[in-house]
Amino acid sequence: MATNDRDERLHQFFSGQFHEDWDCQGANSWKDVVAEYVHTAPKAQVIAVQNDLRSWLAETAACPGAVLPGKFGNVYDPLPDGLSEREWIEQMADLLGRLLTN
Repeated sequence: MATNDRDERLHQFFSGQFHEDWDCQGANSWKDVVAEYVHTAPKAQVIAVQNDLRSWLAETAACPGAVLPGKFGNVYDPLPDGLSEREWIEQMADLLGRLLTN
C-alpha cells in the first residue's frame, strides 16, 4: 500500500503515542501524551505533525463523520472524554500549537 509523507508521519505519531499501552506509561490523559511528545520530539517534527493533523481535518471536512484510518495505528477512543474523533484531532492540533509557543 502506497503512503504519502503526511500519512507516514501520522502513522508514526499515533502508533508511537496512542498505542494500546498509551495509558500505562504515566499519562493520565491524551493531553499528557501530547505534552510529553512536544517535550521530547524535535520542534520541526511537532510542527509537521500539527500541520498534518490540520491537513487531514481539511481533507475530510466534507465528511464530518470521517474517522482516522486504521493505518495510522491509533487505538485511543476520545468518545469517553465527550469528544468526537474530529473534535479530538482539532483540540490536539490546537494543543500542539499552544505547547510549542510556551
